[in-house]
Amino acid sequence: LTIFNHTLQKPSISFTWTVPDTVTTIGSSCLSYAFKDCVSLTSVDFKNVTTINDKGLFYAFQGCSNLTSANLSKVTTIDDNGLFYAFNGCSKLTSVDLSNVTSIGGNGLSNAFKSCSRLTTMHLDKVTTIKDYGLDSAFYRSGVTSVDFNNVTTINAYGLNNAFDGCSNLTSVDLSNLTTVDSYGLNGAFKDCSNLTSVDLSNLAVVDSGGLVTAFRGCTSLTTMSFDKVSSIGPSGFQGAFNICSNLTTVSFPALTTSSFGTSTNQFDGMLVGCTGVS
Repeated sequence: LTIFNHTLQKPSISFTWTVPDTVTTIGSSCLSYAFKDCVSLTSVDFKNVTTINDKGLFYAFQGCSNLTSANLSKVTTIDDNGLFYAFNGCSKLTSVDLSNVTSIGGNGLSNAFKSCSRLTTMHLDKVTTIKDYGLDSAFYRSGVTSVDFNNVTTINAYGLNNAFDGCSNLTSVDLSNLTTVDSYGLNGAFKDCSNLTSVDLSNLAVVDSGGLVTAFRGCTSLTTMSFDKVSSIGPSGFQGAFNICSNLTTVSFPALTTSSFGTSTNQFDGMLVGCTGVS
C-alpha cells in the first residue's frame, strides 16, 4: 500500500476508513500526512496490518478532531518513526488497540497521542524494550489513567522522554520487570502527573547517566518510592527526580553501597527540592 501520501486530507462528508483485508504492511512513508486535519474522519481500522514501516503513519491523522477510534489490534511491529505524531491532537480519540505490539523502533511512538485528552487506557504489555526516543512525548497531556509496561526490561536513551508529562489523570504505572534505564531513559517521563500514586519499579537495578532526571517532578500525590534493587547509578542519575513532590515522605535505596556510584558525586543533586515531607 503506497498511494495515499498527502492525499484524502479533507473530504467533505463524515466517513470511516478501513484498510483492505489483503494489506498486512504499511510501507515506508505510505500514509504520511494522508488524513492530516481531516475533521470528517470518525474511525480507522487497520484490520490485518501487522507491521508499520519507517514513517508509515507519519502525521497520518494529526488534527483529526472527530476521530474516536483506531483499530491496530494485529500490529506487532512499529519501526522507526512509524507513528510519529500519528494521532497528535485527536481530541475525541477514546480507543486505540496496540495490545499486540512487541517492538517499537526509535521515535516509533514519538508524540503519537499528544494532547489526546479523551484517551484513557493504553496496553503495551507485550513490549520488552523501548528504544531511543521510542515513546518521546507519546502521551503528553493526554487523558491516560493507567499504563501497563509489565514486560519491559530495558528502556534505551530517552526512551520515555517526557512520555506522560502533564497526564494529570494518570494514577498508576507498572514497570515491574524493568531492570535497566539507559541515559535519560525516564527523563521527565511522569512530570506533573499530579494524581500518580503508584509506580512499580521493583526490579530496577541499573540507572545510567541522567536516567531519572526530573522523572517524577511535580507528582504531588506520590507518598513513597522504593528502589529495592538499584545497585548502580550513573552521573546525574536521579537529579531533580522528585522536585516538588510535596506529599512524598519516603524514598529508599536499600541495595546501594559505596561502589554504586563510581567516581561521580552528583547522582542525587536536587532530587528532593520542594519535598517538605521527607525527613
